[in-house]
Amino acid sequence: MQKSTIQKLALFESGLIVGAALAIGAMTLINKKKTLNSKKILKKVRKHFDKGGKIEVSWIEEEHIDLLQMDEEIPVFIGGIVRNEDGFIKTYEFTADAKTGTLITIKEMEEEE
Repeated sequence: MQKSTIQKLALFESGLIVGAALAIGAMTLINKKKTLNSKKILKKVRKHFDKGGKIEVSWIEEEHIDLLQMDEEIPVFIGGIVRNEDGFIKTYEFTADAKTGTLITIKEMEEEE
């Protein structure tokens, strides 16, 4: 029994729709999981901090964590910068978006006496 042209076309269209849906689902999953390399993010953050003084030390965690912000979990990297600002050593902790590298928080740490 031979299929008519209309049946073949309908079958082809169904295949396209299913394929497109699977591709969109896969891309969404990949984009959700995709994060930048922590070293690239640290380089971006250092560039930001370089403007305010000489950086003495910098660090970043190798693995990201999920930060709950406005009922949404955002993957972030945590790190720190120590820099010389006009002869004074200042220490900062930061969180950066793991997907974009954008700084989310910067906190100046208190000096211990």
